[in-house]
Amino acid sequence: MAHRNQIKFLEANQDLVREPILIVGSKLYNYDKFDLEAELKRMGFNSIIGIDISEGPGVHFVIDIIDVSPEFMGTYSKHFNTIICMEVLTNVPNPFKAAENVFKMLTPGGTVVLSEVFVRKLSRMPVDYWRFSYDGLKALFAGFQFFDDRARFSVTRQRDAELRVIGKSFEEILAGVKHPDESLIGSYLRRIHRKYFSKGIFNVSRLMPEQTVYAVGRKTL
Repeated sequence: MAHRNQIKFLEANQDLVREPILIVGSKLYNYDKFDLEAELKRMGFNSIIGIDISEGPGVHFVIDIIDVSPEFMGTYSKHFNTIICMEVLTNVPNPFKAAENVFKMLTPGGTVVLSEVFVRKLSRMPVDYWRFSYDGLKALFAGFQFFDDRARFSVTRQRDAELRVIGKSFEEILAGVKHPDESLIGSYLRRIHRKYFSKGIFNVSRLMPEQTVYAVGRKTL
């Protein structure tokens, strides 16, 4: 359930991570590059619980983050010092309820670690609802104080991990420049399209590579 840039972001902010830890959306799939629980244990953390909407490797409890059972909430209300929720909210129909439940399960002063897609093709995990900017995540988790100096974004298809400081704008694929995400053929085809077919119904004002936003915040007391 984790990719290289998510692990790098956790490593960069592990000074804010404290046990016990809850992973929201913890199910491992056969295409996953990293096991988040195993990576956390490599960093020295051991008290970890994983929840997901369906059974599978990495899932300790089958829990819907927007409809947490009274039994689970009764046991784990204000229990976790860290909750990690990475690329989950884009696939839930009510992210505000999810954020509310994250707030309820965190201890006062607890840390939330987030990553969400800003630009990406449609996925079916099982459905695809939302995209989030950094400001959008801050609005969603209004009960948290965010560390703006730690916020990052990444071009997630890149082979090497690279987290970038969020500035005034996100990365664009420029008209005459081959982007590192593109193959040589893809770059030529895009440039031909923009030169000869970008008028009328084919007009495109911006082209952006797949990008992910990363944020870390602390629950206000």
